[in-house]
Amino acid sequence: MSDEIRQALADLLGSMPSDDVRAAPHLAARRMLDRLVADGWTRVGLATALGGSGGGIREAASVTAACAASGHLLPVADMVVCSARLLEIAGLELPADIRCAVPVAAPGTCDRRGRIQVRAQRVPWARWASHFLVIASCDGGAQVSLVDAAAAEISAGRSVAGEARDGVVLMDALPVCSASAGRALPDVLEQVQLAGALARSVQMAAGTEKVLQLSVRYCLQRRQFGRSLAEFQAVQQQLAGLAGESAAASAAVAHALDGLPSAPADWLVAPVAVAKIRTGMAAGAAARAAHQVHGAIGITQEYPLHRHTTALWSWREEYGGEQQWARALAGALVSGSADPWQAIAPA
Repeated sequence: MSDEIRQALADLLGSMPSDDVRAAPHLAARRMLDRLVADGWTRVGLATALGGSGGGIREAASVTAACAASGHLLPVADMVVCSARLLEIAGLELPADIRCAVPVAAPGTCDRRGRIQVRAQRVPWARWASHFLVIASCDGGAQVSLVDAAAAEISAGRSVAGEARDGVVLMDALPVCSASAGRALPDVLEQVQLAGALARSVQMAAGTEKVLQLSVRYCLQRRQFGRSLAEFQAVQQQLAGLAGESAAASAAVAHALDGLPSAPADWLVAPVAVAKIRTGMAAGAAARAAHQVHGAIGITQEYPLHRHTTALWSWREEYGGEQQWARALAGALVSGSADPWQAIAPA
């Protein structure tokens, strides 16, 4: 991932006054999204020929990581990783005036008039979307369609972190534009699931790193019995374990990114599955350790830790948990012809 991109975005995202974020987090996040859209950050990783700002999955991962570390509730990961993946698969150009296009990772249908029908639950950021990317069955193959969100019936829901996770119903919706994916519907849905798992893995790795930073800073500053918390051996053990989990999560994401082919070739299950499994494990362990060393202050509205840990809990369960991806990884290794160890940890 690009350190330059992460730093530039960290500076931008950190410019939002902390009082605004605490008082009205959703309003602050919407203002920040408007700024990111205007500056072209939400199109990083998408080829310019498809209406993007250029770059590839590594650049998109850098944007995703910076947004996750900021603590803002933003749909950027779903836009720069999941939506971009769908656009790449179909070769569909994203019009310049589209503000926020998010994918609906559920199978839809397309009738003879070209109109789209789909029902989906817990669609990330649906109420924030200006448009949806829908995967529909059409003439025996898969079609990717861009549909105006105004045509949808949206029922509000949210994650444990307060992120929008909404129900979406589209009936006889006329798409803005469509393109054939050139493959079967299950194959496209699998690729979207892989993109979503990778996006959440990047977010969890960045969130775990941020939780580590907050914990170390707090333990160095907080004094008890005449010395800082960081001087207590039990606290040092907690921080060491947290640092190990953060390092493992970052390594798993780096391994997954190294294992991805250039778009629009199919992504393989093994590297993404390893990343989702390991970052999910790290997220749970990191959140637990961070709240143990922080104590009661970690759940207060004034302190930022809870924004990161609740997001980690949410991301861990989305696009498949550890058990689901462990089964998928085992199936991929058993059915493959290559050395299983090389697929998990290539030289």
